[in-house]
Amino acid sequence: QKRGQADGFQLDLLRKLKDTKGSDGSTTLIQFIAASCKENDPALKANIEKEMASVLESKSVPEWKELDTSVNTIDSQFRSNVKNSETIGKATERAGDDIKKADKFADVMKPFFAAAKKRVNSMLFERKQALSSFQNAAEFFSNAMDKKVPLPKSSKEFLGTFQSFVDNFLKSWPEDEKESKEAAAETTTKSPRRKKMMHSSIANKKKLGAKAMINALKKGIPKLRSIKKKK
Repeated sequence: QKRGQADGFQLDLLRKLKDTKGSDGSTTLIQFIAASCKENDPALKANIEKEMASVLESKSVPEWKELDTSVNTIDSQFRSNVKNSETIGKATERAGDDIKKADKFADVMKPFFAAAKKRVNSMLFERKQALSSFQNAAEFFSNAMDKKVPLPKSSKEFLGTFQSFVDNFLKSWPEDEKESKEAAAETTTKSPRRKKMMHSSIANKKKLGAKAMINALKKGIPKLRSIKKKK
């Protein structure tokens, strides 16, 4: 898609990269991108793994509406508990001196609720920041400035696109020859044919035309057309 002089693509294409194949019928576009990135920046994989460690460890992306409901529930329960505590405190004040001296409820609960209130307020502030960040990201990636693409209603679907892309990108990162040999030595169940395919994967990537790959990404077609070498 084009906006002025800028070329771009729809966000959902990130999920299709692993299924978009080149002329060899086996190498995918995500593998080609990973190989190109490694050639230009070998440290990129390590940087991504470090920066997105929490995202990679999470098996699922939370839904914003569910988190919002949970925060509201916690806040409501906290306010209710504070009110009940104050009611008990007032009842104790009306009791006799012996009960006042023996009852330590107010002495214990006042500092407890004071500390808890800070944590709840911090949670509410982080909720507000998270919503703002999500909305800004959604507007940026959804081309909302053109008002042609609606904002995503599901944070799970929206953020899951990036999580899926990063996961597939790292899995497609080509191994060095040394790493490939070590992996082959440790794995005794791999057949000779599979080992040959692993060592020839990088060579296969070179057969893919960069220009054709980029054009396919822009057009959003599910599979690349055959790429003929120029003589």
